[in-house]
Amino acid sequence: MQKGISLTGKAPVPEVGSEAAKPRKGFAGRNQGEGLPSSRILKSRERILAACAVQFALRGYHGVSTRELAHEAQVNEVTLFRHFPNKVEIYRAVVTSQLDKLEVRDEVLTQISKSRNVREAISNALKAMENTLALSPLVGRLLQYSFLEGGPFPAEDLRARLERALSPIRIALEVWLEAADAPSLNVEQTILGILAQVVVRQSMSTLMVDDTILMPMLA
Repeated sequence: MQKGISLTGKAPVPEVGSEAAKPRKGFAGRNQGEGLPSSRILKSRERILAACAVQFALRGYHGVSTRELAHEAQVNEVTLFRHFPNKVEIYRAVVTSQLDKLEVRDEVLTQISKSRNVREAISNALKAMENTLALSPLVGRLLQYSFLEGGPFPAEDLRARLERALSPIRIALEVWLEAADAPSLNVEQTILGILAQVVVRQSMSTLMVDDTILMPMLA
């Protein structure tokens, strides 16, 4: 009888230690069952996102091609599209990753907690948002282009992500209002109003940001 042939019609059970018993390679050379990308793939994706973030911040969504994005990321377009299916998804990933990096500092939250009245609390919340966004010139420029250029990132989605990134400020304001027994105030609407002012101010101020500030971020 030939080796490996089963008279029962069932697949033969491979011997322990044999080649047949070893796990087969799945997509991209990974063992079947391994769904997590390798560290090399993650690093490549992060490098691409970093380079694309600078280019979108400098030139907007419509001002740069995928070929130029690939060139700045030091990859070819084939590699670029292995990570992202199209330019829209590149842009969305860039904006999302930059907003996820925003960090609200404790000192700006402390200023809100020390407010003496409602007007001062709202003013401190506004300053807290401005200071947080000012820490990343890229975010300011990306917001500018996203809202003014009418890019592929829906305004409602962008606003919702921005609200989540700045949620510690909203929470600090809510805590202060409750502790101060302040007059009834719709915090959500107040935050939206503050956020609108911040975006407009950031858009105007980043129009004058020297591009040389952003270029070193490619390194």
